[in-house]
Amino acid sequence: MTPMKLSLRQKEWIIYGLMGLTVILAILNVAVQNAGTEYLAVGGVVVAILLNFLWRRCPSCGEWLGQGRGEYCCRCGEKIDYNEK
Repeated sequence: MTPMKLSLRQKEWIIYGLMGLTVILAILNVAVQNAGTEYLAVGGVVVAILLNFLWRRCPSCGEWLGQGRGEYCCRCGEKIDYNEK
């Protein structure tokens, strides 16, 4: 079985969804005062940051794309297709 390939746009949506879930967990932690939700929220932030550095890379040269969403890679100048798998 081959692993599922994700486009850069799909990877971004996963990261944004994880960050949204983390915000919900942080709000829930304030309301409930439960240490378990606090750890889940911190863990979600750590995972989202790691995925950002691992997944948001130029398909051509592998350079991290940074936080911005430009059309071209700042290192090699290639046009970035966010829908390419």
